Amino acid sequence: MSSADILYRERLTPRAYVYVIVEALIAMVAVAYGAPFGARVGWLVFIGATALAVWGLLASSPIIEVTATHLRAGPALIDRSLIIETSALETEAFRLARGRDADPRRFSVLRPWHSGSGAIVTIGDPDDPHPAWILTTARPRELAAALA
Repeated sequence: MSSADILYRERLTPRAYVYVIVEALIAMVAVAYGAPFGARVGWLVFIGATALAVWGLLASSPIIEVTATHLRAGPALIDRSLIIETSALETEAFRLARGRDADPRRFSVLRPWHSGSGAIVTIGDPDDPHPAWILTTARPRELAAALA
């Protein structure tokens, strides 16, 4: 599939504060190893753990992608002909959709660092156990427009 076939694409990468928190935790572990085993071991732990943490955060960041025929959200893929409606939700409405008004049958791709807005995609497949998908996205209106 070429990039010209993609109508919408977003990778839900962590925000900067997530990396700062992870680095602070890694620094504590590195100091704990460096104190008894020496500064060299502490720095090696810090550098190695940082590389693994950054790789892990980026590798586990799901992609939301819309093409002319499919919607992909993380590991899931659905044909666009099965989508009935897409609702873009901002702040309070999205918070309620994830909390008080949540339907446990929904398929969800939610990331806490992108929790301010999202979309609910209603599915019209009677064989699908998920009546809707709830997706965290920084650009819910663009996602809804791409699925319209």
